[in-house]
Amino acid sequence: MGNSNSSLYLSARLDKLRNTQNADGGWAFYARKTNSWVEPTVFAALALHGQPEAQRAWELLRGWQLASGGWRPTGDVPGANWTTALAVLLGVKVAGQADGQVAKGIEWLRNNAVDGAWAWRRGSLPAAEPTALGILALRSAGIAHSAKDAEGFLLTDKLTPETCGPALVGLQGSSQIRGLAPLAVRWAEETCSPLTRAWIQIGLRVNGIDVAESLETPLSPNLAVVALEALAAQDGNHGLLRTEAA
Repeated sequence: MGNSNSSLYLSARLDKLRNTQNADGGWAFYARKTNSWVEPTVFAALALHGQPEAQRAWELLRGWQLASGGWRPTGDVPGANWTTALAVLLGVKVAGQADGQVAKGIEWLRNNAVDGAWAWRRGSLPAAEPTALGILALRSAGIAHSAKDAEGFLLTDKLTPETCGPALVGLQGSSQIRGLAPLAVRWAEETCSPLTRAWIQIGLRVNGIDVAESLETPLSPNLAVVALEALAAQDGNHGLLRTEAA
């Protein structure tokens, strides 16, 4: 367990999430906004995994799945996109991969990979973050389909501080991790972005690499960032993003 300061850091973020859950069970990107979105909802539900708030979030997302198996990013957007990987990840953790809706989401991911990688939306070019999260969702469900090609994409795509953390999550188990770790640690120390720092910390932790806490970081107004910081904390639920490949 972490020290008292790290416990306070984590509890402040979990309290923030509990206090900002919308009436529909989801989260907006910012407090006092009632339009819930998949991205902050999934990250918040993972941070609060095992608690009633997470179950409520999953019940909301069940209603956002399309007949194709993909998930719309929010309730009033008609098409599915990359956030399907997030919904599948949460579904696996809450309902299990045998759940019918989760299984349909998995099939959507498998059908929408392009040379093993994923794009932000259909018709656009593959990108690091949706690819990393696509790998994570499938591996969390015990499926390695397209993962080898997707790993190749992550290794050949030019990493930046912003894409480094998600890429480390997607590359779990790769022999390249140890070589990337020093650069990732440096980027985490140098970045001014709490989002980038949280993702890199998660990426390092799921690969078993210790990383310094950033306990002086104030609470972000962005609830997705708050949730990712909670996941990245020493005693946070980052283990939910760890796969058997790590």
